Amino acid sequence: MATLEADATKQDAKGRHDFVNKVCDASNLLVGVGLFLSPWLLGFGAPTPNVPSQSAGVSGTFIGILSFSALYAFEVWEEWLILIVAVGALASPWIFNFGGLAMAAHLCAGALSLLLAMTRLGLWSRMLSRDSKFG
Repeated sequence: MATLEADATKQDAKGRHDFVNKVCDASNLLVGVGLFLSPWLLGFGAPTPNVPSQSAGVSGTFIGILSFSALYAFEVWEEWLILIVAVGALASPWIFNFGGLAMAAHLCAGALSLLLAMTRLGLWSRMLSRDSKFG
């Protein structure tokens, strides 16, 4: 009887973690799309390509593609790459020396993506430690 209750509790916890993980990945996908579209939405893209819009396009594309792939087939390396791209988005205003709305878009998207990926990795590692306790 006790093993049945433990199995049910384990399944409930796994279901909750799966839901939160999917929400993190879907939110990160929206952050990537938002960063990609930010030059047009916020108006810092020029008629000819400029560094802030190119940085937003590249960072947003990578975050979006990695988040989309994590939605369907989670691999830890995807979240680590998202962390790296998010740190790059956070640092790019200082590396490439731009400010204003472009800086705000990069900082907001980078911080959100970083927090979502860290949450996802934290939940994943916690799930592994719980599995080893029950295993």
